[in-house]
Amino acid sequence: MRTINFSYLLVLGFCLIGLSSCNSTCTPVIHGVVVDDVTRVLLDSVEIKFYEEGKYVETSKSDSIGDFTFHASTKTEPISLFSNSKCERDFTLIFIKRGYDSLVYNDVAPKMSMIIELKK
Repeated sequence: MRTINFSYLLVLGFCLIGLSSCNSTCTPVIHGVVVDDVTRVLLDSVEIKFYEEGKYVETSKSDSIGDFTFHASTKTEPISLFSNSKCERDFTLIFIKRGYDSLVYNDVAPKMSMIIELKK
């Protein structure tokens, strides 16, 4: 007859409990470029208003090559063997540039390598 080593089971139990109570920190990134929808020219100095989960966060401008980046708020979530936690945030960007139509863009972060096309 085979015996079970209870100290082994006790250690295994603590390991599983420890894994289920770990925390993960995530900061989703939102990145892209702004271009003219017809000429595809990169647009600098586009005013971009950033909202996260419906709340205003900040206003920034695209750089000289139309590039922009925002970091959504850092969130600490428990990691569990029994959950499927995702590092996602709803966000809205509002693009404003003189001579172009304003554009409202809604999505879920993280979001990388977006190409935002503004129309005249």
